[in-house]
This record gives sequence, structure tokens and C-alpha cells, in this order.
Amino acid sequence: MRARRHGFTLIELLVVIAIIAILAAILFPVFARARERARQTSCASNLRQIGLAALMYAQDYDEMGPRGSGYTAPENIIANHGEFFIILQPYIQNEQIFTCPSRRYTDFQSGGERSAALGFGVSYGRNLDFDRAPFGDIQNPVGYVMYHDGRNNYSRLPCPGASCPWSGSTVYSWDWGRHNDGANYVFADGHVKWMNFQATSTARGRPDFHFHRTFHAD
Repeated sequence: MRARRHGFTLIELLVVIAIIAILAAILFPVFARARERARQTSCASNLRQIGLAALMYAQDYDEMGPRGSGYTAPENIIANHGEFFIILQPYIQNEQIFTCPSRRYTDFQSGGERSAALGFGVSYGRNLDFDRAPFGDIQNPVGYVMYHDGRNNYSRLPCPGASCPWSGSTVYSWDWGRHNDGANYVFADGHVKWMNFQATSTARGRPDFHFHRTFHAD
């Protein structure tokens, strides 16, 4: 006598499919965040090397950081060797360091324009104030941002007041939410830190995070 075969009923199949869908909805975001965290770590390594290159440059040039350019066309930056991603190349000797694994650009942005003339992409920005900045003038090196995740060649935080290196109350412009709602920053003492400080904040900074040499406690 043949054994009786039992299959799944339609309801049982639907229950199994529903369970799989629920698990997928729970786990996929977790996997995505874990993958982004790995990229965040790789990005932090890039910024650490850029920061160390800036410190090496300062040792060679009377404790002064590399020069930068303001709101200018990319061809002017290239012609004048006016940004960190050109000046620091001899110290880094690896163009890939300037590319974040989460933003694999093939060009760089400045003055509202983009250019691929360098032959490599730039995924990091410079603190506007960190332009030929004497390290001796930085009141709080542990909290002073040199470079960070960004699309533009430079960025700034609001900095009203006579003691600030620039005037204005607008934020411009860094990729503050690149890695899990935060970004990587390299500071003037060479350490790198991930922070979820948002570009929409009206604060000029805080004790562990600021964009200007003259320290503001708020």
C-alpha cells in the first residue's frame, strides 16, 4: 500500500511567503547600513591620509596649511594649483585616496561647475577657513575641521561677527549625510571622526566641531 503524500496547502505557502517578506523588510536595511558602514570606514581611512598629508605639508612650509581657492572655475584651480587635491598629491601619491567609496565621482566641482580635467574624481571638500592657515592660529586643533565628505571644493558654516574669517549666515556646502546620516571629518590634529552634525543646523559649531580658527563655545 502506497504511503499518502502530503503537500503544502495554499494557506501554508502564503504564510511562509509572508514570513520571508517580513524578514526581508527587516534585514535588508540592516545589511545596507552594514555595507555603508564598511564604506564609511574606508572613507575615514582616505581622509586620515589626506589629513596626514596636510600636516606633512605644513612641516615643509613653516607650519602653514595648503592654499585653497574660493568660488572659482575649475580651470582656474588647475592652472593655479589652488586646491588640496592637487597640492597634496606628492605627499599621497595615490589619486584614488580622493575618491570616497560611497561617491565615486570622476570629476571635481568648483564655482558651480564640474571638470574631469584632473583625470580622477574628488569626493571631499575643504573647510573654507583652511586656506594657508597657520597651525599656530588654530585655537582648538582637536575640534577644527580641515577636510570632510563633500562634493564642492570648499564649505563653510555660518560665522557672523568681527572675529570670524568670513561673514554671512548661510551653510555651504558639504555632504553631511553621506554615511548613515552622518559624514567623516578630519581635524587639525590629524584624527578622523564620523559625526551626524547636519548642514541645516544654525549653530556656528560646538566644542568638538567647528570651521573657524577663532573658537566659539556655542
